[in-house]
Amino acid sequence: MKLNNQQEKAIANNLLFIVNEIAKQEHLQFYYPPETMSFNEQIEEIREYIDVYEYGLAYEGILCIFNEVAFEVTSNTAIKLLEVGLLIKE
Repeated sequence: MKLNNQQEKAIANNLLFIVNEIAKQEHLQFYYPPETMSFNEQIEEIREYIDVYEYGLAYEGILCIFNEVAFEVTSNTAIKLLEVGLLIKE
């Protein structure tokens, strides 16, 4: 299914909101396994994916971050993540 402009804008805004929420938790970068990309590298990569409209890759990158380290997310962030997942997977 092709996304309309409103859906694409919602996805981009939600992804940026989520990645900014994650980026605020810099203290967790010290728990990253040494064999993975650094916290800052992962955040930057996700932002680059959003900039070039690769929303699926940005979403997958966020999920990978959550698998690496136990980040805290607000209920608002969790809802936005769910919304993005539902729109992308349609």
